[in-house]
Amino acid sequence: MKKIRLICIPAFLLFAGCGNDIPDPEVKPKKEANYLIPTNAAVQASLSYTGKDNMDVHHIVKGNKVFVECRVKDYSFREDSNGKLGKVIVEVDGAKKEYSSAAFVIEGLKPGKHTINLSIVDVANETTKYKKAFPIMIKE
Repeated sequence: MKKIRLICIPAFLLFAGCGNDIPDPEVKPKKEANYLIPTNAAVQASLSYTGKDNMDVHHIVKGNKVFVECRVKDYSFREDSNGKLGKVIVEVDGAKKEYSSAAFVIEGLKPGKHTINLSIVDVANETTKYKKAFPIMIKE
């Protein structure tokens, strides 16, 4: 008899407790929350896409730094990949710099307008058809 009570009482509580707990229909909030990250510097971002040559360039300007990400259809920037290996040549205000990764940061830009020119070269430093230029504005 005690065994029956030990089995029946928890089962009864389980079924009785969950009987009227019907979930509410999906409720949409009346006002959507805007999430802003406080920062002292103005941020500008853009996406540059050229469909004909399959090169995507994303960049974000934060203070005097420019965060750049490149995606090129035919080239990879990792040595352990199976595709063609490439590098990114960046030219800003006449100064050239070489990056061996798809994402990089350009630092130390002075306030004002700048044009950033990107070109992809292969491992033999031969230029390819992939080139992109975009303007940026560094605020004080």
